[in-house]
Amino acid sequence: MASWKGYAAAYIAGGLTVFGLEWWYSAPSVSLTAIRKAIDARDLEKAKSQLVSYLRHSPDDLQAHLMLAGLLTERGEHEGSLKHLSQIQGTCTWALEARFREGKVLRELNRVREAEAAWIECLTIDQSQNPPDMGGIARYATAELLKVYIFQRRRRDAEDLLWNLYRRVPPADRARAMLALLKAQLRQHPREDVMHEVEKFVAADPEDDHSRRELGRLYVEFGEEKRGRELLKTYVDRRPEDLESLAAYVWCLTEQGDLPAAKDVLANLPVDAGRNGELWHLRGVVHELSQEWDDAADCLRHALALEPWRRETHAHLANVLRHLGDRAGTQQHEDRAKELLQIIEKLNKVQETLEATLAMPDAETAFMLADLHEKGGRLEEARAWYVETLRLDVRHAEAKAAIARLGRPTVLLR
Repeated sequence: MASWKGYAAAYIAGGLTVFGLEWWYSAPSVSLTAIRKAIDARDLEKAKSQLVSYLRHSPDDLQAHLMLAGLLTERGEHEGSLKHLSQIQGTCTWALEARFREGKVLRELNRVREAEAAWIECLTIDQSQNPPDMGGIARYATAELLKVYIFQRRRRDAEDLLWNLYRRVPPADRARAMLALLKAQLRQHPREDVMHEVEKFVAADPEDDHSRRELGRLYVEFGEEKRGRELLKTYVDRRPEDLESLAAYVWCLTEQGDLPAAKDVLANLPVDAGRNGELWHLRGVVHELSQEWDDAADCLRHALALEPWRRETHAHLANVLRHLGDRAGTQQHEDRAKELLQIIEKLNKVQETLEATLAMPDAETAFMLADLHEKGGRLEEARAWYVETLRLDVRHAEAKAAIARLGRPTVLLR
C-alpha cells in the first residue's frame, strides 16, 4: 500500500499541474551546459526545445534568454529572438550583449532607426560600468553605429561618436578611434547601388527620417528630382530644427535652380544655424548663382572661418572673386583648393596603406598625419595625432613643439 506521503506528493503535483504551476514544483530537466553542447553539435532543434523547457522552469535566467535569442536568430526567427532579448534589461553584462544583438537583429530586418537606438543604449550601459568595456561589445556597437551614420551621410553624428570614443578609451587605443574618424571623413558619398537598400529601410520603417532624407538625396543625385524634393521637404517639415536636413533641402533646391525657394528657406533658419559651415557655404552658392557677388563672398568667407578645410568652398570663392576683379584673391583660393585636394589624396593613401597592411601608425606616420591635418585646417585632429606621436616617441621634438603651439585636444578637457 502506498504511503500517505506518496498520495500527498501525487496530490500536490496534480494540483500544481491544474493551476499551470508544475514548473515551480519540478526542477529543470537539463542544464545550460548540456544545452550548449547540443548547440555546438548543431542540433539546433533539440537545443531550442531544451531552452524553451528550461525557461519554463527558470524564466528569470538571463543567460538562457540570451542563448535562445541567439539560436532563434541563427534560425531566422527574428521576432522570437527580439522577444527574448527584450526580457534582458538593466545594466548588467547580459544587458550589454542583449542590446548589441538586438541592434543586429533589427538591422537585419532593415529597422535601422530601432537598431541605432539599441546600439546607443549599449554604449549607455557601458558608460555606467566601471571600468567600461570599450575593448569588447561596446566597441562593436560603435562600429555598427558608424556604419549607419556613414550610410546615411550623418557626418556630424559620426564625428561626435568617434570623438566620444577617443575621450573614453585608454591612450594606447586612441589611434584606432582617430583612424576610424579619418576613414569616416574621407568616405565618398553612397553609390547608386545603395538606393535599393535605403528604399528597404524606409519601407520597413516609415518613421525612419534619416533614411528618408538620404533617399531624397539619392533621388535628386540620380535624376528623380521631384521625388527627392518631396521627401526632403517632408523631412524638413517634420524636423525644422535639424540643420543637416535643412542643408540637404537647400542643396536640392539649388540643384533644381529654384533659387527663390532656397532663399526663402535660408531666410528662416534656426538661430544656431549661424554656427553651421555647410549652411553658410550654401548661402554663398545661392548668392553666387544669383550673381550677388559681394554677398556671396561674405557668406563663403564665413563658411571658411567655421570649416577651413572645405575645398569646394575655396573653389566657389575663387570664382566669386574672379567676378569681383580680385585677381590675387582668386589665385589664393584656387591654390588653396588644389592644396587641399593634394592633402586629401595623401591622407587617403596613408589610410588605405594602413588598412591594407592591418598596421597601426608608428611615430613618424602619426606625425605625418598630424602635419597633414594641420595643413588642411583640421586642428583638433592635428592635436590628437601630435599627442599620439609623442606617446609613441617621447623625445619627438617637432611633436612637442606642435603641442606647445596648438595645445592638447580640447575634447579631453570636456
